[in-house]
Amino acid sequence: MKRLLVIAYPIAKDTLSLTLDSLYAAANARGLHIQILRLKKPFASDYRDRIRSEIWKFTPDIILCFGPEATQAAVALRAAGIRVIALHWFVPNWNKRLAQLGHGNLTQRVRAMRLLPLTYRRNRKEWNLHNTGKAYAGADKVISLSAIDAKRFGYAYHPMPLATRPTFQRAPRENEYLITAHTSSSGEAVALRYFAKRVALCLPNRSTVRMASASPAGEICINPLLWVEKIDLRVLEASYATCAAVIVPSPLGEEPCRTLDALRYGVPLIAHTANSRLTPELKSLHNCVLAESSREWQLAFKFSPEYLNKLATTGREEFDNVMSADHFLDRVDA
Repeated sequence: MKRLLVIAYPIAKDTLSLTLDSLYAAANARGLHIQILRLKKPFASDYRDRIRSEIWKFTPDIILCFGPEATQAAVALRAAGIRVIALHWFVPNWNKRLAQLGHGNLTQRVRAMRLLPLTYRRNRKEWNLHNTGKAYAGADKVISLSAIDAKRFGYAYHPMPLATRPTFQRAPRENEYLITAHTSSSGEAVALRYFAKRVALCLPNRSTVRMASASPAGEICINPLLWVEKIDLRVLEASYATCAAVIVPSPLGEEPCRTLDALRYGVPLIAHTANSRLTPELKSLHNCVLAESSREWQLAFKFSPEYLNKLATTGREEFDNVMSADHFLDRVDA
């Protein structure tokens, strides 16, 4: 592979940029020519013309497509000898709606209940497309970022491709924690509500807690003794350097970029067990700490800093060896 064309569309507020930046860095490190075509959803009427023009101008060896629509267009428009690799995201499922029903605020619960029938119809429609092989018909390979979907539909699997990071000096402060969650407003709200209900009471006394947010706005009162300061995503790396651990408390299990981001920086990770469904590389007491019950959350904050750092070191090594964007490009080129 010498020339790679990536056809992408928005996934979440910062997830797409993080993924594309990582692929771009990994490709440049290999000396590959990479071109990225960003599309917007809903697709404009001329999106196929844009794909055709990009293929004609760039003449790629491989086209990496986000989702079924871009894949089907690339398959129809490619020239002879060009391989099309489909990148499968997550099929909408019940987990998100059920988590919102169980852990969301009143508005989110009402909305989740109202959207359950629509979620069911979309699930059935997408499952049928994938089960019958029509979603990515004609693609040379399909790589899923979800282990669940890879097993269900027979796709290849690779965790979300993020670039490796150079080792940086950490100076963690005792009892300082950083919460990360899905960057949507509903994702942050569910994470905060679950944190307040299950996790906050398990923290050591006099803990300092910050939360990375796409829309930082002051502090949030969890209880009279604990306030959570919302910080901008742009200062996330600085927060990694000072926190004792990253907490991913959301029961939605839709934060692979947040959990993997902690691993690639070598920061201790304490996450909800649901996150291991999409990313089975997360193994409790091996490269992170996973918790779900109140007892498990209590135990998670009793481990010594030395033990947590040992887990983080293992996580960093495993990320560099088998989970990084560089390894993902090996799968694309295989």
